Amino acid sequence: MSLYQQQKADKPLIENQIQQCLTEDAQSTALDFVTWLKDSKIKPTWSLTNQWQSNCKGKTICIVCVDNGKWSIRLCLRNSNEYKDLAIENKLQEFVCDKMQRCTICNHKCNSGTNSGANVVILGKELENICYGAIYTGRNWVEFENPNADVVEKLKQLIVWEKQSRSKIGRSN
Repeated sequence: MSLYQQQKADKPLIENQIQQCLTEDAQSTALDFVTWLKDSKIKPTWSLTNQWQSNCKGKTICIVCVDNGKWSIRLCLRNSNEYKDLAIENKLQEFVCDKMQRCTICNHKCNSGTNSGANVVILGKELENICYGAIYTGRNWVEFENPNADVVEKLKQLIVWEKQSRSKIGRSN
């Protein structure tokens, strides 16, 4: 049985994976983040091998990956331009934009097959040559590997704004 098949059957808790895979310092930060997600009513649930997904308004808001001594938080900032002024004011625009994945001519068929990436606006900033895999269907994925407590606090703020934006947009439809 593959690891995927085993995890699909068992639906492992993210807390167990964190305790098995991460160092004590990383465990503390990761477990604090998972607790915060649960308290924020966006509980992470197993979605793929070593990945736990949190949803808001029926769409992914973040994915936490834990494997081989590493962990990451992947944010899905669908509505980032709705709170761009807050991000700029709190010095989070560059923090996010610097992490957007640039095109490396992979299999995502960037920019309609020209393999030059796509131009997008994230948190009010125009970015060039962004991998289509990071932005397809408006998801605007941005990943933070092995985040420390300071980075996690910034990510929490972005999640709060994204969640508020989705709630506001949901009421207007």
